[in-house]
Amino acid sequence: MKAEKSKKKIMAPVVALLATAIILVVAMAGTAQAALDKRSNVYEANIQLTSLDVALTENGQERSGEDTLLTDLIPKDKEFAVGYRYDENLAVKNVGEEPEYVRVSVNRYWVDEDGNKATDLLPKLIELGWSDSGWVTATGTALSKADMNKEQTVFYSKNPLAVGASLTFATTLRINPDILGAAKVDKVEQEQRGDVYYVTTYYDYDNHKFAIDVEVASVQTHNAADAIKSAWGVDMHKLGINEVD
Repeated sequence: MKAEKSKKKIMAPVVALLATAIILVVAMAGTAQAALDKRSNVYEANIQLTSLDVALTENGQERSGEDTLLTDLIPKDKEFAVGYRYDENLAVKNVGEEPEYVRVSVNRYWVDEDGNKATDLLPKLIELGWSDSGWVTATGTALSKADMNKEQTVFYSKNPLAVGASLTFATTLRINPDILGAAKVDKVEQEQRGDVYYVTTYYDYDNHKFAIDVEVASVQTHNAADAIKSAWGVDMHKLGINEVD
């Protein structure tokens, strides 16, 4: 028998990122006894449910707990550079005991100084270099430009992920320099140096942080169509997810 699903959510705003993990491990044991006249035989039945467990990895390292993602993205003697494409390999890994189907949900958005989501700023400027090999999207196709521009991007593994195997869904991270184009210019009054004017430029993205939330989940391969429909609300056959015998 197999546990129904395993699910983890990693919430990752900027460098001070929050990661939470929920690991599903189910085990159960029971005994049954039968008595016959003066003699009694004891029958024991032990039922061990194999566990499903999926991990988020960053550059090969499993991530869970608070403040774990992106902590090694920027060298200690460097500042974050807008427009620079950083190596950032994000993947899922089957750390359970059975093959499993995997879903990844990635949310990208901007947060203002008060920690509120800035819905008027563009999530597509938080660019992840998607790797959609081995995945399908909610439309049952490869990743489209429309998918890449959305706040949320969802992938489903085409095939079960073997025990110990990993499947990459992103390889790089870049903040698009277009954030510097969304600017308002305000001319400051003349100061002390003759007729020199000082101009201050205000950017829409000033004092904002970018946020990345990642949720990884898995379901069993046994009765996969029903399990995926129940857990994720999608039809695996319509999406092109391959069912194993």
